[in-house]
Amino acid sequence: MRSGKKKIRAFIDTNVLLISAVNLVLEEETAETKVLRGLLERRIRLVTSLKQLEEITLASKRVLGGDFAGWVRYLI
Repeated sequence: MRSGKKKIRAFIDTNVLLISAVNLVLEEETAETKVLRGLLERRIRLVTSLKQLEEITLASKRVLGGDFAGWVRYLI
């Protein structure tokens, strides 16, 4: 990072990621949305696993459909 600060590396719960994505779409500013914004602005680096990515995809598809699941995967 340019400012000399280290990025925060974080494992973020699947539910927090999904809630933050929904809130982002709804334009609701919540604690979860701030976490997702940190990821998008590259202030936070996501630590994840293939298992979690599968879980995120399955949960997204089940609750909000395939298009949303693809968008969430793209975000992270």
